[in-house]
Amino acid sequence: MLGILALAFPATLGAFVIVIMAFFQNLPRVARPMADAFATIRGGPTQREEALRWENTTLRAEVETLTGKASVLEHANEEHRRIVGVLLERLEAANTDVAAVRAIDRAEPDAVPA
Repeated sequence: MLGILALAFPATLGAFVIVIMAFFQNLPRVARPMADAFATIRGGPTQREEALRWENTTLRAEVETLTGKASVLEHANEEHRRIVGVLLERLEAANTDVAAVRAIDRAEPDAVPA
């Protein structure tokens, strides 16, 4: 009987160590879903929802920045068009044929051949 106990104790101890090691190895995979479940039960956001909110906030700021830059470019484009218009009027006043340049000026930027 003592021999059986002498073999059973190390086997049980080894099995216990293997179970504990498996628990710690799988803890990262189990912890996040459990944390999300507890957050959902409490009515709070999950980690995924928090990450999406942060990404959404970042993208909104980027869109606002790009919208501001587009507005600045539109104003600059309008200013350039006014300057070209004044130059063309002055060239016409000097009896210079500016019909081709005026056609390019009035054309859409995509319609002008390179």
